[in-house]
Amino acid sequence: MCKHKDGVHIYSGFVHFKGSFEGKDCFVTSDGRNGTFSMTDINESFSVGFRIASDLAYFNDNENLVQVEFEAKIPWTIDKKLESEW
Repeated sequence: MCKHKDGVHIYSGFVHFKGSFEGKDCFVTSDGRNGTFSMTDINESFSVGFRIASDLAYFNDNENLVQVEFEAKIPWTIDKKLESEW
């Protein structure tokens, strides 16, 4: 996603599974379309949330589809000389 000003790289993504979950949808919105995520911190580097959604889902049938959102904050560890030049 981005490189934070403290040098940590922030990555996020989502995966799907068929099933259900108990709890609150992690997507917070006031208009039903735009919003933010209220994630649960696992530790200082990783957070997760669950929602009923089918963004880019592999499944043809979206019934009982849960979207798992995640975010990771990871320091860059690859030596600069090993990075490719674009």
